[in-house]
Amino acid sequence: MSRPCSVREAAQQAIAVALSLAFLAGPAHALPQEPAPTPDPVLLTLSAGAFGTAFYNSSVRDNVIVDVGTTSTATIQDSIFANRGIVQVNQDAGQASNQANMILIVVGSGAAIADSLLVVEVAHENNIVHSGNVTRTNTSQNVLDGSAGIVQINQNTGNTNTNLNALAIALGLAAGDTAISMSDAALRKTATGNQYTVEGTLTQSNTISGLTNYSGIAQIAQSNGDGNVAANTMSIGIVVLNK
Repeated sequence: MSRPCSVREAAQQAIAVALSLAFLAGPAHALPQEPAPTPDPVLLTLSAGAFGTAFYNSSVRDNVIVDVGTTSTATIQDSIFANRGIVQVNQDAGQASNQANMILIVVGSGAAIADSLLVVEVAHENNIVHSGNVTRTNTSQNVLDGSAGIVQINQNTGNTNTNLNALAIALGLAAGDTAISMSDAALRKTATGNQYTVEGTLTQSNTISGLTNYSGIAQIAQSNGDGNVAANTMSIGIVVLNK
């Protein structure tokens, strides 16, 4: 017989295993408390804070690529079963491409503020790519069965691409009834001086199928073109109050 999960249990299951954990408790880095003349339900007095910032910078510059008559394949099939926690996978069958999986988890304890910030910067500059008569295939099929937690997968079969999965979680745990949780993600891209040409045939396929019996957060980025950014960014703020 199943039972309903409390908010606290749901939060604990969501983050499962922390890849990057910032934890501050008690008076360390305490924020100043300002006394209020009368009780005010809007006024928040905080005794501890946890802050985390993660930066990702990807630069793809000055590449000259001739990709003619090739077949490129990235496949994940019948795998990643019954996992718990965090799974990160990168597959790259292209050229001059960058891939990254990032997780930032910040936890504030006590009457606390938890603040996480994820900043992503991507630059594609002065690349020359000529493609012709190529076949490129990315496949994620029949994966994650019975798994729970956080999964990040990148697959690339193109050239001068950037694939990114990024997740920021801020978790505020309060012993009383005061907590603040803030999480944000910012993505910036610049592209200048690039030249992309195609002749003949260009056959491309991205497939995601058969993701069953999975609970949690799954991010999958697939790219089979040239000069692209495929990014999944997510920010989550969770407050758990214990009275």
